[in-house]
Amino acid sequence: MTAMNNQPGNQDVRLASRKLALDRQNAKLGGVCAGIANWLGTDPLLVRLGFVIGTVAGLGSLILVYLVIWFVGALAE
Repeated sequence: MTAMNNQPGNQDVRLASRKLALDRQNAKLGGVCAGIANWLGTDPLLVRLGFVIGTVAGLGSLILVYLVIWFVGALAE
């Protein structure tokens, strides 16, 4: 029985069954990073740091990505 839980496709099914949504309760700005962290099952601080580092390294391009996710997430609510 436990061998079935260790099959490679099971994690994909769990990730696909979770909904990516804004997390307004743990939000610092729009809830985008907190929502991504919930979806990935990780700490929101790590996602926020990733966005900051990515924004600096990408010369601000992640700011546009963040705003688009925030806008689309707000429309979906």
